[in-house]
Amino acid sequence: MKANIFAKVEKNYKNNFDKLEDKCFHFVSRLFLWAEDEFSSRKLAELKVKYIGKNKNEYAERIKNILTENVKEQGFLFKQEREKYFAKYPLLKKYNKILFKNLFCENLYGVDLRGVIGEQIKKEQFLALRVELWKDRAAIAALATHAINYFYTLDYFLQEEKTFLDPSFFLAIVENENLYKGEDAASLQIYLLTHCIIGESAFYARPIKRQKKVYKQILLKAEQLVAENYEQLSLDSKVEFLVCAELCEQNSFLSEKILGELENSFDCENNYFIEKEKIKNKVTFRTSEHRNVLALMAFHFKKTKSEKRGLAKG
Repeated sequence: MKANIFAKVEKNYKNNFDKLEDKCFHFVSRLFLWAEDEFSSRKLAELKVKYIGKNKNEYAERIKNILTENVKEQGFLFKQEREKYFAKYPLLKKYNKILFKNLFCENLYGVDLRGVIGEQIKKEQFLALRVELWKDRAAIAALATHAINYFYTLDYFLQEEKTFLDPSFFLAIVENENLYKGEDAASLQIYLLTHCIIGESAFYARPIKRQKKVYKQILLKAEQLVAENYEQLSLDSKVEFLVCAELCEQNSFLSEKILGELENSFDCENNYFIEKEKIKNKVTFRTSEHRNVLALMAFHFKKTKSEKRGLAKG
């Protein structure tokens, strides 16, 4: 391997960081929580005011803005399968955005937003959506990451003594063939499973400790689906699967194959990994950020093991 291709990707994204625009926070938050990367720590400190504000009043204003803004309905994956469920659960995207802010603000900046959020959204409102969505297996299957992210970020937010989460419930959904039809079935199944693992890690902020055996079963099911549907899957989903294998402290027989595909997808002129002949709109430096940061996490940066994170500092 051109063992240095990952170093080239890292250098390219860091040297051209501002060109990521709205993807900046995603890139550095993942690298910092995965490996406590120093560059990412500095950039996160610079992004703090934009992300959440300077004081409690500004934190509250950010939450209010999310609740009152118009939700953009264009450009999301698997639109045909998901559109009716976003309409059925109109608060899902807004609540997810708010719960993500809570999770990242605490783990990156040491800012606990629970009180600020609680002043605008009652616990009962969060729970009502959780109960309704939990009963809707077809919605969970179609929404995949959006539903799973809600359950896990809400679990993180509530800090309940006994979690409502049952990962085996999600595994059973994926194994129910009646819930999955069409050419996107395998992709939706894999995204659901991988985001159970990522969600349990609080998006890379903590080791997986609860129900580790079940999460290993989830990983094995994801591995089976990736192997059986390899050619039709996006490179993003394959590399994300390997990140999940690392979170579960497992090796995958698919690792070398995915590494080989990454090598073949490396754009030597532009120094980043591209998606060849699968997702035509993911061919720019900015829109390829998700794939490239996952590749760096899977093959370039060593995962830190500590549960307690240092705060992002300048």
